[in-house]
Amino acid sequence: MDTKLPLGSEEFSISNEKELALSVLDEALKRGLGSLTKKDCEILILHLFLKHTNAWQKPLHELSLLLRMPESRLANHMYEMRLKYPGDNQAYVRDVLSALFARVKFRSYDEKGARLVEFSVEDKFVRQRILADLRDIGKFGDGSFNKEILKIELDALVQVFARYLTKPDMMAVATVLTPGKKTVPESEFAKLFKEFLKGAASRAGEISVDVAAAVATGGTSSVVSLATAMAKYKG
Repeated sequence: MDTKLPLGSEEFSISNEKELALSVLDEALKRGLGSLTKKDCEILILHLFLKHTNAWQKPLHELSLLLRMPESRLANHMYEMRLKYPGDNQAYVRDVLSALFARVKFRSYDEKGARLVEFSVEDKFVRQRILADLRDIGKFGDGSFNKEILKIELDALVQVFARYLTKPDMMAVATVLTPGKKTVPESEFAKLFKEFLKGAASRAGEISVDVAAAVATGGTSSVVSLATAMAKYKG
């Protein structure tokens, strides 16, 4: 049974308690006791809190209220945290984007002959990774109006997101989108995902998936929650 951490009006389940305890000791002692600054300690605690609970799914403003830290300071801490404790950053970006799309927190529209997808990414690290990926394929995202809001061409977004999906992800997605098949071909997933991004916003209330609830009831990752939303849209 997971240990529960009460925080404010909420309660969080702590996963892998032994790993968490060892991480604290390792970071606190490896350069000598007392070597961590106050900021180092705050970033370490934030890292472990987000790693060992499902709090990473919360919007920045909710985390800010929960942790009683100003949003701007928290955002900077989270960016430094991702650089200092990279872990599996590929999986992290995948899960943040999957959760966003599963909850249908985006809109799609035509502008100047191109189909655009617009969504908000509060996490500076994720935003920078997306923009870097776009540059890598010769595309660009427009964040000029608001630094947290990205506007990206539909085809480019599908191409970038595919970079974060692994073979196990596609096998997990197949259980939802193509039951009976071991995996979903990349081209087929891209086609289904593209159609989903085009039209899902108009049916957000009907097809959005609560990622935290899905994981709690057996979902293996946010990608499965996204596949569930896509299956609802496909009908």
